[in-house]
Amino acid sequence: MCLGLKNIQIMPKIFTPLTIILLITSCAQKPDCSECMEKLNRCAMSTTPPIDLPVTKQESTYSEENQLTAIIFENNMYGFEDDETRYTFEEYKEALSEKIEASTFKVQKIKIDGHRLAHYESVFNVLAFCQANDLNPVLAYDK
Repeated sequence: MCLGLKNIQIMPKIFTPLTIILLITSCAQKPDCSECMEKLNRCAMSTTPPIDLPVTKQESTYSEENQLTAIIFENNMYGFEDDETRYTFEEYKEALSEKIEASTFKVQKIKIDGHRLAHYESVFNVLAFCQANDLNPVLAYDK
């Protein structure tokens, strides 16, 4: 027989921890009291605290297809992954702008694939181009 817990009503949400403690500690038939277990389950299930999750931003439509790859070679020349032509930076800026305008998709990112022996200045040149043209750079390098 349960000791006095038959008359315990589910308390308001503010007293839920107290109700759970009373249900767990005051039953003489631990843990076989089905009445207490039923009340405990109802109490636990009925008083789930509200969870405030942060509002997520709308994800962009970025995919691998929405990026171009800028390659920087070990001799600090520039190129594209689908082209063997080597460019100086001034030539490369023009070629990259033309490639962006001619693309059938909205270019959002430029993957900078730099050789590990390339100078930092060459990488920064592409980063500056990305910033000036509202593009997001993605850095990578060859080992």
